[in-house]
Amino acid sequence: MAQTRILIKLLPGANGTSVEEEIGGLNPNIERVNSVETQRRLVEGNVFLNGQRRVQALGIPFALLTSSIGVALIATTTLKERRKEITLMSIKGFSYGQILRAQMLENLGVICFSILLGSLVGYVTTMGNVQSLNALPSLVARRVVFPMDSMVNILTIVVITLASTIVPILIIVRRYSTSLEWRIRG
Repeated sequence: MAQTRILIKLLPGANGTSVEEEIGGLNPNIERVNSVETQRRLVEGNVFLNGQRRVQALGIPFALLTSSIGVALIATTTLKERRKEITLMSIKGFSYGQILRAQMLENLGVICFSILLGSLVGYVTTMGNVQSLNALPSLVARRVVFPMDSMVNILTIVVITLASTIVPILIIVRRYSTSLEWRIRG
């Protein structure tokens, strides 16, 4: 049985359901008419179809929270292991700013590389998914679009990850460079 599909681009604000009904009423031989708006409402109302996306959307803040705590703990542990080095730098005459810049450069280099690598892997994965979906016979070719809310989410993740590195560095370098103590155990 041959199927005819018609794709119509509606103006913003147009009612897809009423267009669907009008097309269906044009000819009694038309079996059914599907509009994106009707399908979207069905998907949004169905927990089985939309539940996974909701869980993923909820998982992003939890992943961000745990990763930023992990990054902060790693930065703190790294700096605590380097306490003597920071104290010696302070004794040799390095200013707080010089010590801070040295520690920021060392720690943020690794974090920035990690963010770049993660972004590239995510982008390549997304492009691969889109290309594999475009390989299937379809009426519409898919493309990668990052809406503004997605870009804000990505920027928020990057800023929080960087802040979870910078804040421990600021606190610990300030503490180590102002209180010069070195315990010698014999």
